[in-house]
Amino acid sequence: MKYMDVDPEEYTSVSLDELPIWEDVPNEFESIDVVEANDEWSQWRDDLAKEMFDSWMSRRKFVMSDRRHSTLKEEDAMISIVEGIVADGGRCDTGIFRPGTYEHVVLKMHEKIENITITAKHVQNKMKRFKDKYSAAYDMLNTSGFDWDDTHKCVTIDDLEILTEYLKVSD
Repeated sequence: MKYMDVDPEEYTSVSLDELPIWEDVPNEFESIDVVEANDEWSQWRDDLAKEMFDSWMSRRKFVMSDRRHSTLKEEDAMISIVEGIVADGGRCDTGIFRPGTYEHVVLKMHEKIENITITAKHVQNKMKRFKDKYSAAYDMLNTSGFDWDDTHKCVTIDDLEILTEYLKVSD
């Protein structure tokens, strides 16, 4: 395959007289007013979309093969176990958990929930997500216009404009 370093026509000037004018176009060229789909085109488009999606999903599954979704029962157990670890001084002075904490949580979860398949990495990732959610809720509750609904255990607002303004500032 050959490549051109410079297009020889790139610096060529064209005068207005040299530009093709629509009236000079032969009548055999008609403008396209409507494009109709046909079964062959639709099938090709659908096949291409499916092929692209399947390719994306296969790459995603490979990257996220270790992902697991916790049940509410598992999350409650994990929070209860971590609360006990914190109460027993299971954190360093810097606030991070001591080495082996996540493995300890896994052992305690196996005691509480039969046939659970969870690793220390799962616990670590879940704790990170809990922390992110807690931080977001904490920030909102320390902003005027946000309240806590204790019945539904969620942050509430009276006016959508409050949330819109909060999101503008927090981004």
